[in-house]
Amino acid sequence: MRQICGPKLVVDAPTPPELDWIFESLQDSRLYLPLSLARGPTREEFDKGEIELIEGEGRGRENVNYFIARRRDSGEPWGFYLEYGWDGAFDTTREFDLAVPVEKQGSIRLLLEAHIVGSQFVFANKLAKRIRWRVHAPKDAPPRWYKRIGARHIGEMTEPHPLTGELLSKHVYELSHRELIDLFERRGFDLDVDLGNQSQTLWKLFS
Repeated sequence: MRQICGPKLVVDAPTPPELDWIFESLQDSRLYLPLSLARGPTREEFDKGEIELIEGEGRGRENVNYFIARRRDSGEPWGFYLEYGWDGAFDTTREFDLAVPVEKQGSIRLLLEAHIVGSQFVFANKLAKRIRWRVHAPKDAPPRWYKRIGARHIGEMTEPHPLTGELLSKHVYELSHRELIDLFERRGFDLDVDLGNQSQTLWKLFS
């Protein structure tokens, strides 16, 4: 599988130690809300590639793959992605949710890079033709910065908080391979070249 380098992050298939780090990170309940996790997986579930999520008014078990976002300078893990939500071998849309442990969270710049480089990774490795994110935010205030990476706001849903049961709003964004190509071409970037190896800076992509 081809890794993709950004200016500060590398997205790749996780090594065995990085899989252990992902498993431990998923036990932190502070990640449950952004990921719609019902609970942290057991080790058996994790090793089988299964996870339990809040879905609408109930809970659902999903098959899941994990990918790592590590720091380019130090090689240390920074965050990870959960790829799930496919309905059979011919489904071309995937959820590709980013999880960043609280102690690793930083600037919006890294989050933007992680979404762009993660999207480039999905399409370079032909994992999907479209990817989606579910984002927790007030019903009347969907986050605007997803549009800066070419994603479309396709709807809003209500889900119970995984720990308290309080009803909360989630916004759904979608980005297709074609839309990411268009974004790169408008700004003079090449989608076939790692974002971290292009002559222009990341921020030129959003100008």
